[in-house]
Amino acid sequence: MNVYNYRDISVIPPKLWRLNIDPPDGSTASFDVDERWWDQVELTRLDLSSNEIKEISEDIENFNSLSVLEVQYNELTCLPNNVIKLDKLSKIFAR
Repeated sequence: MNVYNYRDISVIPPKLWRLNIDPPDGSTASFDVDERWWDQVELTRLDLSSNEIKEISEDIENFNSLSVLEVQYNELTCLPNNVIKLDKLSKIFAR
């Protein structure tokens, strides 16, 4: 799943960092809903490359299933320190 790449994004919307936590807008926790937010597959790949991003939020730690992070071709000078908490992260593409 590619999220927000090649769109000249300079700031990541805060709700992106809670993607695996909060229910989607307008959804309810009703048992008669066909697609429940808690049954969603967690994000494993995040591609934010080729944008104008200057900072990645410390909330990236919410993506504990993330295995690939692509942030190359942005205006980043560093990654947040807590990226080391992402146990499943095996590849980081950054320049």
